[in-house]
Amino acid sequence: MKKVLRIVLGIAIVLVGVVLFTVMARQRPPIATSEETEIPLVSTSLVSPSNLPYVIEVTGMLSAKRKIEVYSEVQGLLQYANTPFKV
Repeated sequence: MKKVLRIVLGIAIVLVGVVLFTVMARQRPPIATSEETEIPLVSTSLVSPSNLPYVIEVTGMLSAKRKIEVYSEVQGLLQYANTPFKV
């Protein structure tokens, strides 16, 4: 009996939700359509990629703006291999 009551109650809740959705959808005011606006025209120019020389002549010390440190972090065991490692 309890199982049937739960099923009927679930179906009733879904039906009430559907009815409320349709009622609220009908009461919503229609979306106002705006007049079509004219898109402004812009002028463009065609460019192509090329190498440009950029020469800076200065004296002084040069240092990186942002320094990073790179570490190798390898986990595991080194087993014997026939090929030698390059150093």
